Amino acid sequence: MNWGMGNTTGRAEQGVAHQIVRLAVLAMGLACLAPAAPMTAPAGPARFSATFIQLWADHWNWPQARWQETFRHFRALGLKEIYLQWTVYDGLNYYTPGVNSLGATGQAGKNPPVGQILQLARESGMSVHLGLAFDSGFWQNAKPGPQLAGYLASQYRRSASTAAELARLYGRDAAFAGFYIPEELDDLMWPAGQPRDLLVDHFARLSRELETLAPGKALTISGYGGARTEPAKLQAFWTELLSRTRFTTVMFQDGIGVGNLPLAYLRQYLDAMKQAADQAEKELRVIVETFRQVDGEFNGRSFRAIPAPFALLLPQMQIASPYSAGGLVAFTVSDYLTPQGGDDAARSYQSYLDWMTQAL
Repeated sequence: MNWGMGNTTGRAEQGVAHQIVRLAVLAMGLACLAPAAPMTAPAGPARFSATFIQLWADHWNWPQARWQETFRHFRALGLKEIYLQWTVYDGLNYYTPGVNSLGATGQAGKNPPVGQILQLARESGMSVHLGLAFDSGFWQNAKPGPQLAGYLASQYRRSASTAAELARLYGRDAAFAGFYIPEELDDLMWPAGQPRDLLVDHFARLSRELETLAPGKALTISGYGGARTEPAKLQAFWTELLSRTRFTTVMFQDGIGVGNLPLAYLRQYLDAMKQAADQAEKELRVIVETFRQVDGEFNGRSFRAIPAPFALLLPQMQIASPYSAGGLVAFTVSDYLTPQGGDDAARSYQSYLDWMTQAL
């Protein structure tokens, strides 16, 4: 979900195919699918228990009052967890005002956003999953070819170095819940054979390192799918990866906000992910996209999204909730489901609060 939050960069711009082509493929792919009955899954509340935060350069300049306001909204919505998408983005880091081991710089003389978030989470009784180092060129560089092994080796060094520093700085913080892998995986990028073997070996090695750095903590990886992907192939990909790695949790992005999937077919993909997670004895969580994309590569503009009206958001939540252990994960509350996101987000926020009150 490297989109959405303010700057809205990442997969929606870099890795998602042209919108018109994507919709055409979507129609062809769905023509081959018959709606399937959902598998038996443990019931869960159709509520958000967690949200992502993507950190950008301007977060270094947020005053404490703005962070406090953000967490007031989080508490009002009943959130318990935060996933920081990354703590390093290319040459900028968000956890130290100096230069980190990768040469990524912070902002001298300022309080790092990661530390502020952990402090407010701790005071709010919330926990934080720390994303590692993200390379904005991931979708261009992580392709089958002679360069892949070297690129993944470089990514391992970046991720392991960041994790070691985060563990040293925050590993004993009561709010620290574990690590999150910021590279979101599309199974279509990793055909069976050498590319997939390299990927799985990379994450097997990295997950072992993370387990050593944060024993007993959550280790989370995420991915997405769409009508270009057959559910059975999606299941096979994730079963292999999860079975051979030490991750504790896998997240699946519902793809509704960017038009990857129509709502009617979401259950088939959640079924596939649930079976993969169960077979590997991992936890599955579902990420609900709380926005609707209105601009992007399909019209030659920068990615832009608007908050989803709550009337559209609720069906997403209701479909996803039986599959998502520990409640639903929002992408993202701050930008699309609180007054901080503008008037439309404020209306969705109030509708959600009203709905929660009525559901009691």
